[in-house]
Amino acid sequence: MKNNVVSHPAFKRIGTALAFCVVFFLVASMGVAQDFGAHQGFPAMSDRQMADFHLFQKSYKKAAESYTRLINQGNDKGMVFRGLVKSYYGMEFLAGAEAFIENYLIAHPDSSSALYALGYCFYLSKMYEPAKEYFKKAIVADPKNALALNNLGAVLSHHKDYSEAVSKIKQAIEMDPAGTFYYENLKIVYREMGEALKFQQEFEDSLKNGKVRQAKGYGNALARSLRQESFRLYSQGKLQETIENWERLVEIYQKINNQSGEVSGLFSLAILHEEQGDQAKANEYYRKVLEINPQHIQARERMKGVQ
Repeated sequence: MKNNVVSHPAFKRIGTALAFCVVFFLVASMGVAQDFGAHQGFPAMSDRQMADFHLFQKSYKKAAESYTRLINQGNDKGMVFRGLVKSYYGMEFLAGAEAFIENYLIAHPDSSSALYALGYCFYLSKMYEPAKEYFKKAIVADPKNALALNNLGAVLSHHKDYSEAVSKIKQAIEMDPAGTFYYENLKIVYREMGEALKFQQEFEDSLKNGKVRQAKGYGNALARSLRQESFRLYSQGKLQETIENWERLVEIYQKINNQSGEVSGLFSLAILHEEQGDQAKANEYYRKVLEINPQHIQARERMKGVQ
């Protein structure tokens, strides 16, 4: 993994320190990493986390086996079925997922999670009409199935029924404010509508109205976009614009109290200022990192000229 990250054009000059930040962001987004400074290394992972980790590593066969085992043990949650489908999709063998789900539905015909998963198979195959029908069946079986509501919104967006798409995705967010990709889908729909700024406005509104979990969802989605844009700018040699983007990203993380994201953002800013040749500014950011996380070894080791 390390070689793949460092070889990306955005890291050819910035070195392994900023690459470390990206790996931290990715692993933390899976829920595998714990609060910084609590211990050395990562804790033992649950069976579900291990399945997610295999999927993250693109070890699709291991992931499919892990998700299958979880379902057979009675864990029939929607995200487990979704992971199963994505694993088979990664193996380019969606028919395997379909066969397993159809067999599961024989014994569990009212399983909202399985109905959703079968619809998701059709969705990934770009067969939107049968996907839509199965998402609707999943919602009838469980009106609170946020995954089905979200993907139904995506299908509606494909058909340019944007107002209904927004409605369904927002219902998904209401049911499950922590579902990160619901916000990503909403942001995409607004962009397709030509109203991209609405997403930023809804983020600000959620902060103002004290909707903490929704604010985190909106904020994290905005931060991911800024991070991707920063890598693009950096690969083009636009260092100052990259720094400005990371500053905006850190500000968002501060607003939603995402300290792990803030720490990684501050550390990245320090690295970028080092590259600009401004060691004093870099040290200022390293100090900010250490104020939040005194155990941050990389920040402490990279500080220079500080007594």
